[in-house]
Amino acid sequence: MLPLAVAAMAAVGVVAGPVQAHAQKPQIYKDPGGVYSVLVPASWTTKSKPGNPMVSIVNATTNVTVTLGAIRGPEANTPTPEMELDGIKSQFPHICPQAKTLDHGPTKLAGLSGAFITVSCAAQSGPETMKYAVATGPGVVAMLTVDSPGASYPKVQASLRAIEDSLKIQAGTAAQGPGGSGPGAGAGQFAAVTISGPGVYRDPQGRYSLKIPVGWTAKSDASGAAQLSHGASAATVFASGGTKPLDVNHQVARQIQGQYEAFQLMNEGDLQIGGRPAHGANISAINQKGVQVSVLVVTVGAGGGNFLTIASSAPNEQAREINATVMEIAKSVRFEGD
Repeated sequence: MLPLAVAAMAAVGVVAGPVQAHAQKPQIYKDPGGVYSVLVPASWTTKSKPGNPMVSIVNATTNVTVTLGAIRGPEANTPTPEMELDGIKSQFPHICPQAKTLDHGPTKLAGLSGAFITVSCAAQSGPETMKYAVATGPGVVAMLTVDSPGASYPKVQASLRAIEDSLKIQAGTAAQGPGGSGPGAGAGQFAAVTISGPGVYRDPQGRYSLKIPVGWTAKSDASGAAQLSHGASAATVFASGGTKPLDVNHQVARQIQGQYEAFQLMNEGDLQIGGRPAHGANISAINQKGVQVSVLVVTVGAGGGNFLTIASSAPNEQAREINATVMEIAKSVRFEGD
């Protein structure tokens, strides 16, 4: 699954963005959107990205990363912690096929009731310990992910506990988060999945619909992006604004590049999808678990400066089949008014 959505997708990688200097003493990081604050221990750094409500706190000595944050949205369809954790666990076959549960249970995060799971992963780069925690309340979702390589997890327990315990929701923040859509945007919307007919996904905001292939599942996360998954392969669908498909496509590629190694453009080109201008790019990369994957990014113009992008990732041995399926998904897109 591509780590594009700011909520569940933050669980599989460090948020790309500028790195702040090492703190010589503990500091408080304040979310630019005013939703939350969190402690940054001495000698840890932060990575954040404008428009993305999550922040990553990194220890350069141990390479342990904590990615966390909180998102506000309408109270009516706030997801439960179990729903969010189930969405994360559904990605284990892709991000960690050999995941073994070490611990799980109820937890408190940002003063909200939630649940957590800790797993071990036998990645190609070596063993890793990962923790996922989600807590929700009316109109707010708080999430935390810990990614710890090797035997580093026990070494930083005190710092991890201090970070987790310090996450606080700020009073008086608006229910609607930053505007826009796509990676790291639209964070104030808890979009609900609508699937009707023979495998049709309909955007909760009514902007588009698309066909869900046989064997694929669809859901929306807290950012409003649609997540389509099939075994070890997955695709993220999100709307955004821009000038032309090529520019939007390149922007998305730059946003996700930091989540891969050996990120190499293989081919790209303009095309027409459903009579609309589009641009596609095929990229070879190595994901965070050391697996060689094919990344496909397809952007379709919806008119009026609006665009829809589908970004998928598939293990190389499945790339031909999955990429063809993703193109069929793109061809099935129908925009409002079509």
